[in-house]
Amino acid sequence: QIKGALWGDNRQILREDQWDTPANKGPDAVIDALLDAFRSLNRHAVNRVRALGLCAPGPLDPWAGVIYELPNFLGWKVVPLAKILQSKLRVDVVLENDANAAALGEFRQGINRLWKTGACLSIGTGLGGGLIVQGKLVYGIRGFAGEIGHMTIDSNGPLCGCGNHGCLETFVSAKALMRNLERRRTDIKEGSFLAKEIEKNSWESLTPKKLATLARKKDPVASELYGTMGRYLGIGCANLINMLNPEKIIITGGLAQAKELLLSPCKREVKARAFKALSKDCTIDIGVLGTQSQLYGMMHLCYERLEW
Repeated sequence: QIKGALWGDNRQILREDQWDTPANKGPDAVIDALLDAFRSLNRHAVNRVRALGLCAPGPLDPWAGVIYELPNFLGWKVVPLAKILQSKLRVDVVLENDANAAALGEFRQGINRLWKTGACLSIGTGLGGGLIVQGKLVYGIRGFAGEIGHMTIDSNGPLCGCGNHGCLETFVSAKALMRNLERRRTDIKEGSFLAKEIEKNSWESLTPKKLATLARKKDPVASELYGTMGRYLGIGCANLINMLNPEKIIITGGLAQAKELLLSPCKREVKARAFKALSKDCTIDIGVLGTQSQLYGMMHLCYERLEW
């Protein structure tokens, strides 16, 4: 989905809305949807809108405003998105990786000043990552740093949207969850909570949120799906802890709302795999801003850009 907010000079949200993303229709359709979303919010602005902050999955170059690839979108290869939108809307456009925006939002707005070095994993359709070291986002030489979702966990694992096999994202994401549900279809026992849900509504009505509800009711298939995903999340977090020695790892995104269903198996896996001295330094928590973390991150980036 496209999620948007209109911010006032007092850094408060004046209006918030969301729209469907035509991800399978190519860049032009998505750009048209972004323009419609901006104009919809702009109708509620009292003064002239001075900047558009836009975050998207990577890899992208935040300085050039170019998206090089969107693994879960059709046809995105080297699209100068910021330049296109700026020419059509006549406002400054700030482009950023969505997980970087989430990390900055949680750092500045959520639990500000409580940590200086950490990582943010944003679990939605895919899995994004943002790194903060000594209070600053880590970009790397091209702005691609933090693609945690594309660390290889199993070289013989499922094919990822990026073209690699066995990326962390193929085990920890909404797409992975629903793919694994399809594989377990024949394991759903008659009379289980999951079977009753399908009978009452339909197979197509199942969502990660509904699966989480069923997992909390101890449905065996739903519980195992979330437990497996949490375990792989723990493997990724253990790798991060051993590499970065962070104070905090924050989990954000739509699937973060599963909370303990992911955190419990994740923390068990971290305890088993990460260096004990390093894992003791690090706490793993669900972000406090929920699905607004990216919105707050982009707000701060826009105000900083305007001040520059």
